[in-house]
Amino acid sequence: MKCIDLTQFEKSFGMLSSEVAKKIFIVYSGDELERSYIAADFAAKTGLLVEKLVSEALVKEFLEPSFFGQKKAYICDEPVNIKPEIPQDSCIFFTAKKATPLLRDLESKCLVLDLNNEQPWKRQARLKSMLINICQASGKTLTAQSADFLVFGNFIYFSALFSEIQKIITYCAEKKTILPEDISAVVTDLYDMDQWKLVDKIIFGSKEDITIPDLHSFVGMVRYSLKLGLSIVYGAEVGYTSSRKAQKFKKSGLNAQFFKKGLIELFDLEHKLRSGISNHNLLLSRFRAKLEFNR
Repeated sequence: MKCIDLTQFEKSFGMLSSEVAKKIFIVYSGDELERSYIAADFAAKTGLLVEKLVSEALVKEFLEPSFFGQKKAYICDEPVNIKPEIPQDSCIFFTAKKATPLLRDLESKCLVLDLNNEQPWKRQARLKSMLINICQASGKTLTAQSADFLVFGNFIYFSALFSEIQKIITYCAEKKTILPEDISAVVTDLYDMDQWKLVDKIIFGSKEDITIPDLHSFVGMVRYSLKLGLSIVYGAEVGYTSSRKAQKFKKSGLNAQFFKKGLIELFDLEHKLRSGISNHNLLLSRFRAKLEFNR
């Protein structure tokens, strides 16, 4: 069975319960750390000893199993030249950037997770959930707003997010809850990233032509900024943003109605994206026109 999102894979994996003996699982992702992390997470859930092996070591393990050997969940990245004769009461997780002839031949007998064609909004939700779980494992609580703050930045890959969240966890050594201001303190250039500058141009009414490489991710960033602007207009405490950013919102003269209507128009844009409209430039131009009308 092939799953195209983590929730579906997790549900199918859970239905196996303890019946993982001699089972093969495959995880495809272009991010090596991401596929390794997911495989290790599910391997740990089997209750077996987890062991990561390269192809050559795995072949040797299969050919020369120890009589007193412990039951294991094996993980092997980018396997080659393997005939998976799995030892009794063990299982294996193959991980790879994409399907190879070897893995493709195995797919009909395996539970497969292929994240290469994951829908962008599902990817965002998954990354946020993974970050929250990583923090929980370290005894920290990552708020949903804090997760948004990271995922809606320029961190496209899990490996980049993982690196940042580890630094943030270390920074918050004495704190139980990770807030947006903690992230801002560690990721100091968060609002200097090019895509955030494009968001500002849209919200503050720049007349420049703007091209967005990934409108799905951009929608989340615009939503975040619109909510931030609304909070500032209402006088809420937003210590996690820079004073320069806050002052820019205050001096813009934009009122609460502008941000509320902007969020409604953004919801409409996202709905059209999910319905499969492929002309993203047209959708973005339409959204900008609506913002200008409400300005």
